[in-house]
Amino acid sequence: MIDILIVIDIIQNMDKVYKALAEINRRKIIFWLGQGEMNVGQIVKKLNLTQATVSNHLMVLRKSGLVEYRVLGKERIYKINRENVNNFVKELNRLVFFEKQNPIDEIIIWR
Repeated sequence: MIDILIVIDIIQNMDKVYKALAEINRRKIIFWLGQGEMNVGQIVKKLNLTQATVSNHLMVLRKSGLVEYRVLGKERIYKINRENVNNFVKELNRLVFFEKQNPIDEIIIWR
C-alpha cells in the first residue's frame, strides 16, 4: 500500500515544476543553465530581459526545485538541480507509462 502523504507530497512538488515550466522565459533559463552555470547578469544578456524579471523567474525556478545556486563573492551562481530534475522526469515517466497492473489506489491518485 502506498503512503498517501508521500504521494500527495510528490504530486504537489510536480505541480510546482509544471507551473514553473509553463512560462517560456523560465524554459529558456533552464535551457541556458543546462549548458552550464551562470550568474544573473549572464542570463539577462542571453534573454534580453531586465535583471528584476530574471530574478523573479529564478525565484520561481528555485522554489520548484529545478534550480539552485551557490554564492561566489557577491554573486549567486545558478545551476540546474540535476537530482530534482531527474526525480521529476522519473515521476513523469511513471505517470505517462502507467502500468495497468498497478493497484487501484495508484490509479486514483494519478487522476
